[in-house]
Amino acid sequence: MSKLSVLIPCFNERTTIQEIVRRVLDVELEAIGLELVIIDDGSTDGSAEVIARLAQSDPRIRVITHPQNRGKGAALRSAQSECTGDYVVIQDADLEYDPQNYASLLAPLLEGQADAVYGSRFAGGRTRRVLLYSHEVGNRFLTAFSNFATDFNLTDMSTGAKVFRGDLFRSIPICCDGFGFEPEITAKLARLDCRLYEVPIDYHGRSYLAGKKVRWKDGLLMALSIIRFRLTDGLKGVDEGLETLQSMRWARRYNRWVIGRIAPFVGDRVLEAGAGIGNLTASLLDRELIVAADDNSSYLERLAANFVNNPNVRATALDLESTESILKFREHRFDTIVCVNVIEHLKPDEEVLRAFFEILESGGRAIILAPQGTWLYGSIDRALDHHRRYSRSEIRLKMERAGFEIEEIFGLNRVAPPFWFLNGRILRRTSVPGAQVRLFDRMVPLVKIFDRILPLPPLSIIAVGRKGRGET
Repeated sequence: MSKLSVLIPCFNERTTIQEIVRRVLDVELEAIGLELVIIDDGSTDGSAEVIARLAQSDPRIRVITHPQNRGKGAALRSAQSECTGDYVVIQDADLEYDPQNYASLLAPLLEGQADAVYGSRFAGGRTRRVLLYSHEVGNRFLTAFSNFATDFNLTDMSTGAKVFRGDLFRSIPICCDGFGFEPEITAKLARLDCRLYEVPIDYHGRSYLAGKKVRWKDGLLMALSIIRFRLTDGLKGVDEGLETLQSMRWARRYNRWVIGRIAPFVGDRVLEAGAGIGNLTASLLDRELIVAADDNSSYLERLAANFVNNPNVRATALDLESTESILKFREHRFDTIVCVNVIEHLKPDEEVLRAFFEILESGGRAIILAPQGTWLYGSIDRALDHHRRYSRSEIRLKMERAGFEIEEIFGLNRVAPPFWFLNGRILRRTSVPGAQVRLFDRMVPLVKIFDRILPLPPLSIIAVGRKGRGET
């Protein structure tokens, strides 16, 4: 049975906290268990005592206590390590958002369509109390400003009804302490290229006389948060591999450059070994067959979702360190294997290359792009679980030992090695900052010119090996 974690930040809500907890516990969700994590954020009105009694009365309730009021974002940050659900919903402690909306909020997640779902007060179709027009104008402005920054088309960015995949929510670093959390989490969902859905919800907003806490200064802080996370990715703390893949996803000029260099060697039936989140896959969609293979289940989910309308693309699990797993792909009769920035992660790289040779059709090619230069190996390589960086002679020797005839070996990107050395050997970073990636991507037309004339070693090396005709 899967589990839903309901996170309830609470600050001075003594009159409503008991009722909202009752409503949450009364929600019936088929085959889904429930846990409540209530964060008492420095309440001074007696809320803490009420929360303590509630926790004693039901084992599904757990309590986190902040000695001082720190804000909604800080409360949710504290709850990240405590919640254990497959899904996470954020529930305000007042009575504005109805827990009976959980079923509709969860539906896109349960159907595998979404990574996160926002309940919209402005999408229409549900009951909504009419309140201050100025408050709606502020919400719509902040949503439009956020949409401009993220390129989402949300109708209600600042909604208090948000649901996430549990593993996703726990992986996203939360920096903002207050209501800046709302645009922050939205910006990070955009950076991570998450599938975000909206569903209409019931909304029973309260007036300021009744205790509403959001003020104009909170709106200003949210606007500043939008600017902050437009200028920075704010993904420090996310898995380094995913952070790097996401940074490279937006390096469109660089990706087109790589594709342009390897495209002349790519056939019609392609195994993309170590497809990640599909940065390269998207450039191969005109092929007869693309098997986008990876051993990371979350990457495979995203691959399947991103290419659901491309029947020639198959997202498939593959353990590249198991030659037996690779050899099972013989039946696909591949004429090309593309392996970009993957082979350096594998301890048995020669065994993998031999397995590639075995499953290729006669005359087929293996295209291997790998990091070059042992002198560049540093903290970024270690964070990315690189076992090695290659030299031209090493990659040639290993491919020839695997049976390949070397068709071409050439370098790529002679501009970047000094910056990689600076980041990984001197500054000891664990990833290349997203701002550097974006700046480099803008300079790719100039970089391509320098790549032909600079007498420097390249950052990457591309080796194209061919399986001789008549080989079986």
